[in-house]
Amino acid sequence: MGSKAITKTQNQNRVRWLVRSDMDCVMKIEREAYGEYAWTRGEWRDYLACRSVVALAAEDIHDNVCGYAGYTLHKDKLVLDTIAVDARRQRQGVGESMIRLLKRKLTHQKRNRIELMVTETNLAAQLFFREMGFVCAEVVRRPYPGFEADRLKFVFRFDWEDFGNG
Repeated sequence: MGSKAITKTQNQNRVRWLVRSDMDCVMKIEREAYGEYAWTRGEWRDYLACRSVVALAAEDIHDNVCGYAGYTLHKDKLVLDTIAVDARRQRQGVGESMIRLLKRKLTHQKRNRIELMVTETNLAAQLFFREMGFVCAEVVRRPYPGFEADRLKFVFRFDWEDFGNG
């Protein structure tokens, strides 16, 4: 399988490995999605340098990057560290394409869940992950130094969904 397509969904979004040439698009989406809390290019570089990190890019039918996700591999889980979709492409299956790919990486024997944190005030993200089958498992009080907001820990477990339709 080439680097062009990891998966292609019915809505014609293609999810593939993130490459260096994607960073301008990623940074634009990052700034639009996270504003003052957006990662810098240096923070992205440090994040991507970690051996356990995998980053994905979502493309539309014209090969334009319209979303991205970054996750960390752990022995028994995947931790979704970041995900964002271009505002013009939200609610068009881009985020769902990336989440479906992550779900297909789960197994009963090894990595059996996906975990992530959502700011308590980000209702749109909470509803999205709930629609994707995640459950809010915990309220984490001020997990990051310098940030006042609490986070909600969402979890998706392998055995919660029939993967035959995945």
